[in-house]
Amino acid sequence: MKSTMVKKLFFVSAILLCCSKAFAEPVNKQFDKSYASLIDANLAFFIKHGWDKDLGVFYSELDNQGKRVSEKIHTVALGRLIYALAYASQYNQEYLSVAKRAASFQLDNLIANETGVGHYFLPTYESGKVAHVKSLDIWQQTYGMTGLVELYRQTQDEKLLAKIHELHKSYVKRFQDPLEQGFVMNYDLEHSVRFKEKSFQSVIYPLSGYLINLWEADREHRDLYEQVLQDHASLAAKYLWSEQLGWPNISFSKNWKPCVVQDGAQCPDV
Repeated sequence: MKSTMVKKLFFVSAILLCCSKAFAEPVNKQFDKSYASLIDANLAFFIKHGWDKDLGVFYSELDNQGKRVSEKIHTVALGRLIYALAYASQYNQEYLSVAKRAASFQLDNLIANETGVGHYFLPTYESGKVAHVKSLDIWQQTYGMTGLVELYRQTQDEKLLAKIHELHKSYVKRFQDPLEQGFVMNYDLEHSVRFKEKSFQSVIYPLSGYLINLWEADREHRDLYEQVLQDHASLAAKYLWSEQLGWPNISFSKNWKPCVVQDGAQCPDV
């Protein structure tokens, strides 16, 4: 029993420490030049091949040579690029203006509203049209927040923070299970109801994708995030590690019973 608890605590601590350090540590202005060169090379690829200066956004689908495969702009890909640009602006301020323009495009074109619940991120924009969906998944909604939060961390823009607060409130309202704790994986937009299933991702993604970073950046309003962070750290320690498998549990029923999901079947509530 003691060995099991030590493994669980080590597992959860490693995840949280990794996320916290990745978000919280500013770039050392004197860091190895090869590190800066690697960042520049990666961002330069997307700026050269994916950036549309007229729209102020990045196209998401490029091949390895930089050829544009489609006109699609995906929330997940855009959120990650905004994060990368905002983070890298610590040593190269030129990236910041690109991150701001891309974030403005996201806020203007990739957000919709659900009456009574609030705003959410649309998955895809293409040629002036957005893809409307019947359900939302937590990983996509999380990555919609990722870039905006890092951009706030670098700029301390209060107007952006107000929008983040609004989106966070809707996110929690939409995905949080008020009875069994934690977040569900999916949300039914047509009927405004949560799906039952939970997962490793629905515990970790909210923390690693934006909440730890937001807690670090928005010191004045930490009380808005701390309960969710505490709940998810507790859930991670209690349920994620499988001593039997020697590996994390991946899927759970609504009441946190581990299960194996195959061929699209639902996780049974037991």
